[in-house]
Amino acid sequence: MSAPQPGNPTGDLAHGLVSVIICTAAADERREMLRDAVQSVLVSNQISKRPWELLVVDNSRDGRLEPWLVSLQQSWPEMAIRWIPEPEPGISRARNRGVAEARGGYFCFVDDDVLVPPGWMDHMVEALSLAPGAGCIAGRIELRFEQEPLPKWLDPRLYGYYSQFDKGALSGVMTRDIEFYGANFLITRETAQRIGDFSLMLGRVGTSLLSGEDTEYARRITAAGIPIVYSSEGYLVHRVPASRLRFRWMLQRAFQGALSHASIMDPVDRREMHSKLFLKLLSLILEIAWALPTAAFSPRRAARKLLRFSHLMGIWRCPAT
Repeated sequence: MSAPQPGNPTGDLAHGLVSVIICTAAADERREMLRDAVQSVLVSNQISKRPWELLVVDNSRDGRLEPWLVSLQQSWPEMAIRWIPEPEPGISRARNRGVAEARGGYFCFVDDDVLVPPGWMDHMVEALSLAPGAGCIAGRIELRFEQEPLPKWLDPRLYGYYSQFDKGALSGVMTRDIEFYGANFLITRETAQRIGDFSLMLGRVGTSLLSGEDTEYARRITAAGIPIVYSSEGYLVHRVPASRLRFRWMLQRAFQGALSHASIMDPVDRREMHSKLFLKLLSLILEIAWALPTAAFSPRRAARKLLRFSHLMGIWRCPAT
């Protein structure tokens, strides 16, 4: 059997093969971003000498992406582009389907609204050499806002809500705040087999802004003693559409994000946090009442207070036991 070519693997499992997986709900308003994301992966990986394949997991109920993917395959006949339907909604289901269908030994996950630069995939795989036994790579994520100027309330300290992920210029093993963001990460086949599926209780489903499936997975990897490596070189750009620059969206993101992360807390820690919530909320309400009259002069300060309140309400919504 001849060796698999870049972008054109054999049908057998190839452990040197890299499977790039894009999961998408195929919403019409995101179709252009998805097209750009796919094109950026194809262009970026043309320079790689590694064998690779691209899986687009269609998480729509009606498989609406199939005609578009067929057209794309015809435009890039030398590339291994595969359409994978997963009609049951949810990002965790889509990722699990991608893993089940992938042929490679490395699974690179990216969101459907990113742009990858040349060399991205190679940098992600090469980062595994930075730690013996490494099984996961957390790639740096830069933001590109699709609307300018930015809202006056938007503080750079809130960029994490848009999946900004930056641990600095030096790549290496993560020893504190160990996590990765779902927009840019790699797991090896061995890690996936050992850790199992992404939790179906977490992650976005439809228009829901629930999250935490990536954090929970990272915790299981760490608990198994598998090193997670941060890659600064394996960065990509995460696009932020104008619709996500509305304060209402940010409030929902803060609430549902807190609800998600509270659900995966240690039960003892969650009960302790709940015992202190009432006083925290009361104190914050007083701070908000003080801050709102001056919101026009200090919109970032007022926004942070309101988002903190939404965050605490999300924790409150999660049962203590």
